[in-house]
Amino acid sequence: QGLDEIVVEQLRLQARPANLSEWEATVAAVRHPRDSVDIAIVGKYVEHKDAYKSLGEALRHGGVRQATRVNLHWIDSERVEAEGAAALLGEVDAILVP
Repeated sequence: QGLDEIVVEQLRLQARPANLSEWEATVAAVRHPRDSVDIAIVGKYVEHKDAYKSLGEALRHGGVRQATRVNLHWIDSERVEAEGAAALLGEVDAILVP
């Protein structure tokens, strides 16, 4: 609490007020997205979320940049064969097969 001011003073630095506009825009995009998108991730190992964790995080981060909520639907590829693509994928906006 106030440590930053002490350091700046001791080092005789010129401190400018922080420009938080980009951060505030990012927070606003997360809290109040303008849009949403449903993406089906169809794969063999979707029950192991860690197998595709980086993929899901990348999609969510891209959504933040576009002020869009990304809703991921993890679908086992065997279910697509058994139940049919139209039944499982008919309502999504995009399909990703890693």
